[in-house]
Amino acid sequence: MTLIQLLTGRTSNIKLILFVNGERGIKVLNSLINENINVVGIVWHGNKVTLNDFEGIRNLKLIRNDWKPLKNFILEWQPDLGIVSGFSFILPKEILDLTKFGFWNLHAGKVPEYRGGSPLNWQLINGEDEIGISILKMTEHIDDGLIMGQSTFKIEQTDTILELHNIANIGFSKLICDLLINFNKTVIESKPQPETRASYWHQRSDADGLINPLTQSSEHIERMVRALTKPYPGAWFKIKGEKIRVFKCRLADKSYKGTPGKILKLRDQNPILITCTGAIELLEVEKDNLSITFHQSDHVD
Repeated sequence: MTLIQLLTGRTSNIKLILFVNGERGIKVLNSLINENINVVGIVWHGNKVTLNDFEGIRNLKLIRNDWKPLKNFILEWQPDLGIVSGFSFILPKEILDLTKFGFWNLHAGKVPEYRGGSPLNWQLINGEDEIGISILKMTEHIDDGLIMGQSTFKIEQTDTILELHNIANIGFSKLICDLLINFNKTVIESKPQPETRASYWHQRSDADGLINPLTQSSEHIERMVRALTKPYPGAWFKIKGEKIRVFKCRLADKSYKGTPGKILKLRDQNPILITCTGAIELLEVEKDNLSITFHQSDHVD
């Protein structure tokens, strides 16, 4: 126990099993260890984490829908609570019922307004002034459980999805420790979600990154580019049947008019894409991972 924990009483006797699948889970794990919170086991999948990330803690690599090894793992180590952090498998009720206090999910969206998939991307695309993160008690349904805790963070006008993930990961690492250290208070103050405000958002795929300048405003396209830039595959449009990916753009600083979808290639300037409400300047554009050159005749398909 650290001196700060000794002086403040910031410690937890709760035994945890942690589910991880990437950077968010590893950041949360490190924070839990630093706060002397007892992680008795880790469940993981995918290739975004390695055994070296677990520092000798007992762990299980889970295969989708193969629940028997997970059930045995939980029964063996008898955790009080499961914490799910960036884990993409949906756990069945038979697993959720195995721990004393159930499971908590680290959901990177305001609830009940942003239940479902890709909540950080959607919050940025939709022009929210701030992002919300929520820690929810899991049920057999999607993101409808008790709110154990929430935090909000301002979205800056230049933030990309990478910045939002970093902000959310840091926020989750602090929030989960605060909730666990004050566990009894957290449980007492947990609250149900108002169903009248509930909205479910689908998990985004590459097909959802299509830029349509005939129907999407310049502001919407600019936000979509920031929300889908690297490490995501990028927003995109097609020219002569070839997919062009946009990783960086900005609203044009001059008034350009014309047919939505037309690309203007002006001398010594970045290409300009005309939209139904104005224009955007294309700053970083790729085709098959190579930069491209536009021509005066180019027009979005």
